[in-house]
Amino acid sequence: MLKLQQQQIADIHANQQHQYKEIQRQLAGQRISAMDTTTPLSSEPMMMPTNTSATRPPKERLSTLIYFDASDLTVYSPWKLKMLAKLDVDEDAIDSLTNQGWYVYGRLKDRARQKFHP
Repeated sequence: MLKLQQQQIADIHANQQHQYKEIQRQLAGQRISAMDTTTPLSSEPMMMPTNTSATRPPKERLSTLIYFDASDLTVYSPWKLKMLAKLDVDEDAIDSLTNQGWYVYGRLKDRARQKFHP
């Protein structure tokens, strides 16, 4: 039983590391594309930024998830499915992959949080 739990935690950790690397890769790609688009060409007209204070950010549609603390690993699979659904449905409200990573981190506690490195 203990070896199974250790393997599950190791799998969780490996999955989180993979997600972290993917987020870092996508973030690096966003930085490069943002740098490419910040300097307009001399032939392009300058566009004034729009007033974004009038627009409200999208609201989350699903409720906030319970915390996962890794004390009972049988709860992990349903928690993970709910988290994936939350990130998919509320993608606009949570915004970037970095924010999604921090959202997941915020829903972890104790041992589970120690294994996750955003």
